[in-house]
Amino acid sequence: MNSIKKRFYLFGILLTVFVTVGLIVQYVHLNRIITTDKKISMDKSLEYLDYQINSSLRYHSQYTTTAGEFIGLENWTENEVEDFFDGLIADNPYIKSIYFGDKYNNLIISGDWTPPEGFDWISRDWYVKALEADGLAYSDVFLDAIDDKPIIAISKPVYNSNNEFLGVVACDISIEKILEIVEETKVKDLGYSFLIDGTGNILVHPNYRYESGADIVHIDSITENIHTKLKETKTGQIEVELEGVKGHLFYLPIDNTDWIIGNFMSLEELMRNEWDMMSMFTTSIVVSIAIFIIYLYIQNVSIIAPIMRIDSDIRNINIEENISYRVPIDKKDPFYELRTSINLALDKTQEFFEQVEQDREELLAQHEELISSYNELAENIEQRKILEERLRNLSYRDQLTGLYNRRFFEEEIKRLDREEYLPISIIMADVNGLKLINDSFGHFAGDDLLKSIANIIKKGIRGNDIACRLSGDEFVIVLPRTSKEEAENVVNRFKKMSFNRRFLRDKGIDIEISISYGIGVKDHIDMDMSHVISRAEDYMYSRKLYEGPRMRSRTLETIVTALYQKSKLEETHSKSVACLCRQMGIALGMTQDKLDELYNVGLLHDIGKIAIYEETLHKPGEFTDREWENMRKHPEIGYRILSTVNEMGQIAEYVLYHHERYDGLGYPKGLKGEEIPLVSRILAIADSYEAMSSDRPYRKALEDEKIIEELLNNAGTQFDPDLVRIFVEKVLKVSLA
Repeated sequence: MNSIKKRFYLFGILLTVFVTVGLIVQYVHLNRIITTDKKISMDKSLEYLDYQINSSLRYHSQYTTTAGEFIGLENWTENEVEDFFDGLIADNPYIKSIYFGDKYNNLIISGDWTPPEGFDWISRDWYVKALEADGLAYSDVFLDAIDDKPIIAISKPVYNSNNEFLGVVACDISIEKILEIVEETKVKDLGYSFLIDGTGNILVHPNYRYESGADIVHIDSITENIHTKLKETKTGQIEVELEGVKGHLFYLPIDNTDWIIGNFMSLEELMRNEWDMMSMFTTSIVVSIAIFIIYLYIQNVSIIAPIMRIDSDIRNINIEENISYRVPIDKKDPFYELRTSINLALDKTQEFFEQVEQDREELLAQHEELISSYNELAENIEQRKILEERLRNLSYRDQLTGLYNRRFFEEEIKRLDREEYLPISIIMADVNGLKLINDSFGHFAGDDLLKSIANIIKKGIRGNDIACRLSGDEFVIVLPRTSKEEAENVVNRFKKMSFNRRFLRDKGIDIEISISYGIGVKDHIDMDMSHVISRAEDYMYSRKLYEGPRMRSRTLETIVTALYQKSKLEETHSKSVACLCRQMGIALGMTQDKLDELYNVGLLHDIGKIAIYEETLHKPGEFTDREWENMRKHPEIGYRILSTVNEMGQIAEYVLYHHERYDGLGYPKGLKGEEIPLVSRILAIADSYEAMSSDRPYRKALEDEKIIEELLNNAGTQFDPDLVRIFVEKVLKVSLA
């Protein structure tokens, strides 16, 4: 029995050692996991920043490419090139200027800037880098001479159809957005990000900024010789001391530039969890030892000694020699019930054999019950597997279109990026005019358009193709074992299915479905799949530059037609206001171009009412507060609709302000006096006159004398007083003398 006691104590000691070792292992393992997770977070953040910056540069580069393609046609005049450049600038607020220097030292540039005499651009950084790269090149960062904002030049050599060099075209692009992306990046509150150029100057940092009036800070001033080390190793992670703080620096270069992006996390932050875990570990060890000591004492008093006594009593049992023997019973003994049970067992020994058969039958019944329970459990497991599969499908599906989502696309593209699936074609598709349709007819209409396009894609793809919706208006189709020619056939099938197909016809509106496509192909295993996807995106955006504006113009015509069908009163009102605006322009001695603009503003000034319920437009009584609030939004809605068409930008602004008042109490901006554009002030008078002179659902037309009286009474408050006088005397032909 003493050996049992020794083994018991030995077991307790071994258990304590085992628990202690387990806690140490868990501590080391958990600390390593947390530290690794922080490093992975920093690394992933860096990759995401790199993707964001490269995406921004690729997006802006397409304007340089588009300008180069236009110049390469050669069938243009200098004025046509300048107009084309100005059009591209109007489409992208981040473009500061576009210019083309030919091989004969001639320069064509957007805007009004004229190069000084003797200005040699052939030696400029943008010109030289483009020739060296023989493709897209990015200049060093410099401050814009006009607004002191950091910009870069994206340049590219231009060749004609005979592959003869014509010159270099370049775009000055503001990189404020890129700097904001880096500046606002947080890595789980663990560190910060910064960006440096090729010379080591800091472009953006939580404590420094590359901007006018500020001292340019070199990265070596924060940590000595760090720039040389970053340029030599290109990418990776190192332990450094930045501004007196030791930590880990993760860094990598930005493609096609000499920039370097970095994420920094202090060692204090990286190891913050180690002290907390050490405290928890020490506490756990102390508590474990205390519990074990208490356990040993209690076990010795309450269990071990009674066990030794009952062991001795049990050894005295010998059924063959003394079947009447029973173990002693003491009610204070912790094993009182056990001793009683042993005696009962001895009492029942003679009855045992008689119960054997009965016990066997009970065991068989229990066996059958166990089999039944097992079958029920198996059925529940199968149902759970089915439910888990359904949930998995939901997590990979876009709920609106039923196509796969971005998560599924990212996992599948990794799975398919193997030689056995080559060539892999990627089709990028982007819906033209979705924002215009949402602004005009509501997001339900936009959702219906996306579902219609998703159905076209589902019917047009093949059995092994994978169609996904990446974002609001962007789709991607992955085609394994598919050449570029086969991918083009799939795109042509999409185009054929959407050709002459119209949208919202059931609501009396006829809108064209327009989609821009781009194709990228990976036919070698060493090609980077991200570059293939980027190439498809570039082709798609290039097509979108041509197809998008044309589709928006046709949609705008459809919206006007739909508004007139919705309300004949609005058609009559708009045409009458247009004629009055033109007459006012004649009275003011405006040019023919300005008269045409006035007429178009009059026709389109209420286009925003397409989003107003028909019941509200034709309501005979007064508007409720909610109806009046919705009606007041029509200038802003009209502005958003017209702004989507480049050539309508100025007209959109006039429409936005046509309900402003001369005294500043109008809407939506509360402009005052001559802050309101002249065309908007003219439109306000013509709009009010036509409304008062026509029958409305809530009143009859007013007499001319009453209308003139209203106009004069509101001159200087609602209307421009000088324009009211000219309108009454020269348009209405009423003398005020």
